[in-house]
Amino acid sequence: MNIKKSTLLTAAFGMALASFAAEEQAAATATPATQAAEDAPRIAEFQKNKLPIIFVEDQANKSAKSSYMDFEELVPIDGVVNFKLAFTDGTPGSIFVPIDRKGVKFKYRVTDELKRMRKAYTGGRWEAAVEAGRHVVYPAVDIMGIPEELTNVQENLPPFVESLAKAGRFIEAKSLMESLPLSKATPTVGVAVVRYANLAIDAGKFKDATDILKRMNFGGANLANAEGIMQIAHKLRKLGRTSDAVELYTRLQATPQNPLANESKMWMAYCDVLKNNDISARLFVDELKSLPKTEGAFSLRCLVNGMLFEKQKKFDDALDSYAEGIVYGDLSSEWMPNMLFNIAKLYKANKDFVASNEIFEQITLLYPASEYSKPSQGEIVEIKEEKSEDEEGEEEEE
Repeated sequence: MNIKKSTLLTAAFGMALASFAAEEQAAATATPATQAAEDAPRIAEFQKNKLPIIFVEDQANKSAKSSYMDFEELVPIDGVVNFKLAFTDGTPGSIFVPIDRKGVKFKYRVTDELKRMRKAYTGGRWEAAVEAGRHVVYPAVDIMGIPEELTNVQENLPPFVESLAKAGRFIEAKSLMESLPLSKATPTVGVAVVRYANLAIDAGKFKDATDILKRMNFGGANLANAEGIMQIAHKLRKLGRTSDAVELYTRLQATPQNPLANESKMWMAYCDVLKNNDISARLFVDELKSLPKTEGAFSLRCLVNGMLFEKQKKFDDALDSYAEGIVYGDLSSEWMPNMLFNIAKLYKANKDFVASNEIFEQITLLYPASEYSKPSQGEIVEIKEEKSEDEEGEEEEE
């Protein structure tokens, strides 16, 4: 094997070492969820409350009239769904605004409950955030699917959902998730779903997490959450729930205009290799053989290709594929620790211990929270220096 490759790799490994180690260490110190008492659905208790809003009649006009109002319900009139609003100053009667009317805005009014929820959430007082947040979030559930250019009520959902989960109130959180219009999820609602799914997985509630994700639309405006969904798929894969991960990868690669489609396809191939479905994996790899080297998924393709070569005992081809993936990849890529570990193992098998040791050491430094960190430490070998002829002669004279 070409020793110059190990020199090239060493240069690549030295990038961003300090910041990488700090980020990985921070990720390993997450706060565990607390256990809640009396966990139960609470939507019915609060959803019928009026939602305090500021109704802006013309967003384009800075001097346009704004009114303090309460949202009461959605009312269909002559085939059109309308917001039913009431004035808070005692003006009698109600007004109706078509749900798809352009130029208006329904902004959440800053109430005492909203202030308390935000303060408690910021301070990590999850139960207090939940208690206040129920008055803020549940009355807005019916309009969570409204486009965010028309309303900002969705922005209170992610911190409330996170507070529920971190307070251990997963029954209440699940009931809230099930009440949301996820087939037309807005980006902020998508953020709430991603947070809930992550925390549910951390709590071992895998089915609850995957069931909610099955209901959510991945496309349209919610493409903003593609990276978050991808990270959930990675988490499930690392936990051995490969089928759940593949389901998410499959949906991501099939989502129109998803910039992560090719990467998702390569993760499908990666999982196929793990499950010994080598023919299927090879089809995916060959399908993207013209992938530009500048695209992130190219490096992942090199990893999968190298794994397939290894299974065919084509070790030199595997080494070339891994090396190319490292050179054109990024140290922050999800698959990079795996690729570094694989190439280091190949160097070690070829008795190039200087190169293998250096790579194993870099893995432990760059990715201390990775599943490859501890195995890398165990792969490092002691290299005995060979004595020169002069040193041997000196020992004989003594």
